[in-house]
Amino acid sequence: MNRSGGGVARPSRVWWFVGAGFIATAVLAAVMVAAPVASLVVVVLFWASIAVGMVVRLVKARPGSRIRSAFGPVMSAAEEYQRLYTTQPGLGISIDYAIREQQENSAETPGGQDR
Repeated sequence: MNRSGGGVARPSRVWWFVGAGFIATAVLAAVMVAAPVASLVVVVLFWASIAVGMVVRLVKARPGSRIRSAFGPVMSAAEEYQRLYTTQPGLGISIDYAIREQQENSAETPGGQDR
């Protein structure tokens, strides 16, 4: 749902990046088979589009959160890659687990206070 309370919800911007990634992967696979030199061009264009997107996010972000806004999607992708590669929980899951564990421990202590 949009902010006005009605209408159709717009897809998250993350899904646009995911879709672009799938399309780029399919194009890259097709081009690598056809012409190896052209595949390098596709790779360079892909990374250039990511760089342009980061610059746009950097310019549009509020002062004080520009770097976080610009590098946020790249860091999220890196964290997800690391989570899948190492088969260990990512930062967000680890933080949720730590908060849940802390709440359970504080509920078990008499009076609900930490020592």
